[in-house]
Amino acid sequence: MCSSFCYHADSHQEFVLQGGVRLVIQMYSKSKVEHVRLCCLLCLLYLAESGSSQRAIAQEKGVKMLLTACENETHIDLIVNALKALIPFACSDEFRPQLGMDGALDTFSAFMFSDQLQLQQLGIYLLQNLLEPWVRVHGGGGHFLLTVFLVLT
Repeated sequence: MCSSFCYHADSHQEFVLQGGVRLVIQMYSKSKVEHVRLCCLLCLLYLAESGSSQRAIAQEKGVKMLLTACENETHIDLIVNALKALIPFACSDEFRPQLGMDGALDTFSAFMFSDQLQLQQLGIYLLQNLLEPWVRVHGGGGHFLLTVFLVLT
């Protein structure tokens, strides 16, 4: 039910104000049912569209939970949705440092060696956004990570 509520952007603010982010993170953490965990990840994916919701997710340690989901889940749909939910955070100057401190570099780079093309693409995209300021400062074109990926494979 939370994921269908979060699907509509006009309900995000109320969902956050009512403690929905904390509820979704707790449900994800306590549930052993794959479908429930998928719905929780979808909630965070939908909520990550707006800046205020992103701050609420970060405040409730949702970014760390998403990174953990990327590392621990076995079903590809759960991993893909967790990675997609992290995209706005990797693109944001506000949250990029926290991602780096939480180990996102290791998590994202591990997907470069996945057998699944979709996971490889998401991993590279997230790495590119995470490292974008570094590439900008130290030089290198926008194809830096693609070149690294091609050399490693």
